[in-house]
Amino acid sequence: PWHTNLCEQRVGRWLRAHKNAVVATKGCHYDLDDPAHPSRVNEQALRQDLEESLRTLGVETIDLYWLHR
Repeated sequence: PWHTNLCEQRVGRWLRAHKNAVVATKGCHYDLDDPAHPSRVNEQALRQDLEESLRTLGVETIDLYWLHR
């Protein structure tokens, strides 16, 4: 849903105005709707979340990437 990355949307707007920033974000948070399967730390989820962050932030690269788990 659109509201799950609201912070990244706002940061993305800021980044477009400030080109010399170091970009850091995180991904692979477990699915809040499916607590029985808490781990999303796998290649598919990582790629999906990373691509979403790149699109949302409007950048081509992310300098630092943290995993939730």
